Amino acid sequence: MKAPKPPSSTAQSLTKKLSLYFNAIALLIGILVFALSQAGLYWLEDEINKRNLQQTADFAVDQFQQGASSPLIIGPTILAYDSVQALPKQFQPLSQYPMKSPLT
Repeated sequence: MKAPKPPSSTAQSLTKKLSLYFNAIALLIGILVFALSQAGLYWLEDEINKRNLQQTADFAVDQFQQGASSPLIIGPTILAYDSVQALPKQFQPLSQYPMKSPLT
């Protein structure tokens, strides 16, 4: 009985090349899926926060019109201020950007 021949070097080389190719494809797909999921999560968080702020804007305006003092605490993550001067110093430079009124 003859002993089996060891695989040729070209077969091993082809196997290594295919293995590297498929590993690279899998890695690229993994990175793409991760990036898309992170982008989706950031977008979803922004949409939820925007909706939350839109829903609380009318309440804050009503409270300030009834004489509530600034800052008005609305939930665990929202502080409403009745004027730009009432903002903390670190946020006052943001007042130069256009703001959309909740009453419109």
